[in-house]
Amino acid sequence: MVPVGVAATLALAACGTLAWKVFRPKGVVYGSDALVMQCLFCDIAHGRTDPAKGGRPADQRLQGRLLHETADVAVFCNLAVHAHLHLLAIPKQHLQNISVLGPEHIPLLQQLKAAGTEALREILANEVDEATGRRIRTPAEVEEEARNNFVFNFHVPPFNSIDHLHLHCLHLPSHGWLSGLKYNPTCCPVPWSCSCDDVLTKLQ
Repeated sequence: MVPVGVAATLALAACGTLAWKVFRPKGVVYGSDALVMQCLFCDIAHGRTDPAKGGRPADQRLQGRLLHETADVAVFCNLAVHAHLHLLAIPKQHLQNISVLGPEHIPLLQQLKAAGTEALREILANEVDEATGRRIRTPAEVEEEARNNFVFNFHVPPFNSIDHLHLHCLHLPSHGWLSGLKYNPTCCPVPWSCSCDDVLTKLQ
């Protein structure tokens, strides 16, 4: 049996580790004046660095490059993929998270969702059966997937992983129930995640 004092110490250490993961500076270096000195997602959006690669070989085929880009938005594959497809749509302008958004940002959020939708559609439309070399889905089937199995959500501070606004763009199914709980607020209400549509509604 673990002594009570040791158990308490281990519990506090675990809580401290979790708190650090939630509240630590996330992908951004701030100066003493609180201005952004360096930001991972700004570097990706402006071509100063490539998105990271990791995980399954199937995911790595989409990683390491921008999948969609406009004048204001960039889309790339998430490093930790939690669904069949898991992309991130980010603004090229540095915005910390959803807590700094106002009604003036509604067009930008609509652009993020539109860019994520377009990137997901394009990937699904071009997926092929490795055995036959034929496309897996017809255009009609791609549109059906877009209607039924696309999910767009933000994580609520302080549960966001990077301090640069990013929209999670997923094509279901999720990789297990835990991924679904973390990234799919449509399955059940959770305090750490909210859908893009809910954020847009609150800003109107």
